[in-house]
Amino acid sequence: MMRQEIPLSAGWKFALKPLDPQWLKENATPKGSPAPGEAPDWCDIDIPHSFEMLPFNNFDETCYQKKGTYCREFRTPEIPQNSLVFLEFEGVSVSCSVWL
Repeated sequence: MMRQEIPLSAGWKFALKPLDPQWLKENATPKGSPAPGEAPDWCDIDIPHSFEMLPFNNFDETCYQKKGTYCREFRTPEIPQNSLVFLEFEGVSVSCSVWL
């Protein structure tokens, strides 16, 4: 089988806040409450993305020491049995945690 690449860089939601562990629980969003990515403090972005526009010199190091959360929905294609699937991140700064 040929290799298939599916770009996922468009259509993300971003909030400049750490992940809320409640979002990881199944059916955790109470009825009438916005799901992650749907509240007003989330914005639409494409990646690559930067939390903060930084100057090339004379900047305060604390201005980029923040936590943010990205979310995106996507459909997976049919994957043949015994196939390998890779999710590749090319621009993570320092560290990240991923949930699918």
